[in-house]
Amino acid sequence: MAADTRQSGFTLLEMLIAMVLLGMVLVVIYGGLNTSMKSWDKGNERAELINELRLVQEFLRTQLRQSVTVYRNDPTDGRVVYFKGQSDELGWVAPMLTYLGRGGLYFVQLDIVKEREGEVLRMRWHPYHPEDSEDEPRDPDSIEETVLLPRVSSFEISYFGATEPDEEPDWHDDWENPLERPQLIRLQLTVPGIDWPPLVVALAG
Repeated sequence: MAADTRQSGFTLLEMLIAMVLLGMVLVVIYGGLNTSMKSWDKGNERAELINELRLVQEFLRTQLRQSVTVYRNDPTDGRVVYFKGQSDELGWVAPMLTYLGRGGLYFVQLDIVKEREGEVLRMRWHPYHPEDSEDEPRDPDSIEETVLLPRVSSFEISYFGATEPDEEPDWHDDWENPLERPQLIRLQLTVPGIDWPPLVVALAG
């Protein structure tokens, strides 16, 4: 009986099939890793944005709690409170950056501005002077500003108090009482993809 002379091993076709299957497995593995990395990056980005939002809210809470009731001289209305309250813009007087050696009071203004990459939350400030208006300080060069938060979806402000002597306190989109500041300020700040509770701050009398 003749011995079987066939050698064991893979044929060329079998090798090609194995290489194709290996390539498909590698594609699946790479796709899974790529998806995991993207999810990780999005998770990190979200965590960083939440932390930024939390820090900004705490900073604004501190600033508003430290705000004071001061007055300016208006040519038409006489002595009016130095305060600006609109649905998308807020201005108040408070100590500013004392840890940097800047003493005295400053008029601080918060609003939304459009930049190339979208809307940002901006803070501006300049030294308080009773002869200045909220929008036009005597020295325009004294105005400084910084971006508190990028990528803002919406920013809404409301004010609680009585705008007339015989009126019951209520929430208002704009504050129109020139003699008194509101009792409460509510800031609703929204960033993409994150639901965040509003910040409500009680102002000192």
